[in-house]
Amino acid sequence: MDDNREGRLIFFTSGTTGSSKAVVLTSESLLCSSFSGQSMLPCGPGDIILSLLPFSHVFGFVCTMLWGLTYGATIALGRGTRYLLSDCEFFKPTILPVVPSLLKMLMQQHALPASLKVVLVGAAPLDAVSVKALQNVGMKVYLGYGLTETSSGIAITQDQKDPFALYPCPGADIRIEPDGEISVATPCMMQGYLDFSETIREDAGSDEAENNDNSAYVLGHPIIPVEGGRLYTGDLGSLDTRGALCLTGRKKDMLVLPDGTKIFCPEYEEELSGLIGLSDLTVILKQDRPFLVIGDSGGNVPENIDSLLAEFNEKRAMGLRICGVLSYGKPLPRTATGKIRRWEIERPLV
Repeated sequence: MDDNREGRLIFFTSGTTGSSKAVVLTSESLLCSSFSGQSMLPCGPGDIILSLLPFSHVFGFVCTMLWGLTYGATIALGRGTRYLLSDCEFFKPTILPVVPSLLKMLMQQHALPASLKVVLVGAAPLDAVSVKALQNVGMKVYLGYGLTETSSGIAITQDQKDPFALYPCPGADIRIEPDGEISVATPCMMQGYLDFSETIREDAGSDEAENNDNSAYVLGHPIIPVEGGRLYTGDLGSLDTRGALCLTGRKKDMLVLPDGTKIFCPEYEEELSGLIGLSDLTVILKQDRPFLVIGDSGGNVPENIDSLLAEFNEKRAMGLRICGVLSYGKPLPRTATGKIRRWEIERPLV
């Protein structure tokens, strides 16, 4: 397809590890994502896909709308927050693409209908307990891995006995770099990031302008393509002997101490949350030492927090111990999918 005639859409990344980036996706890359997804998880005219996710996120756009429309499924558009719990029973979907936080809320409220056969989970990890609970009532659970930059999914569950083994979609070349980071090349790759730092060109975007300097422009700004066509995702994982991808965390979720020792934040946060009884917390480095940061505690910080931290620290080497508690004074900033924006927390505290 001629790039000058190809439709483009601009999506913004969630900003988990920094400011949101403007990602330029094309009609070709989005349809490619829909096609490759269909080969891994088919839908058709007999299916009803309930759309509860915003189209401003590529997971919502592709998996709750484009994919189903492409293959003849019925798309039921949610009626809004007010009807969130009742929409499942009202529309009786067979397929529900969803993020973990919304899925858990629907499960807690017993809002998932008997008609539901497939739950497609994306944007964040889902715990094994929830997966098993859904399977126990006869639902198939598909966990998808993808990025805004790759027009949504690049790997997905294929075996219900091992749902956390994610198999690459057609054409996706997934590699594990020496430091454990996942990199990917795919035909569904974005055209590039939109560079707002460059001065706007009045003629940019015209066929003549693009043909003159080999640069692509949108809204008067240049598009910066991925170098070498391979994206370094910032996620950590491994590939097993079957070629299946296992996700282990975010590269930015690791704190690296001066001696090279690494702290995997989600493990600390899960244990500290259970120990202290607060959910809005995280761990950051301040002066090269780990500190606990508490967000919106509702005034419920336990009086014996020092002794609880001592209990936590007893099990760890000296350099891995929490050195103190910092108050953020308000709810910790998170992305739309609930991921902590750690960089935004560190800026005022460090």
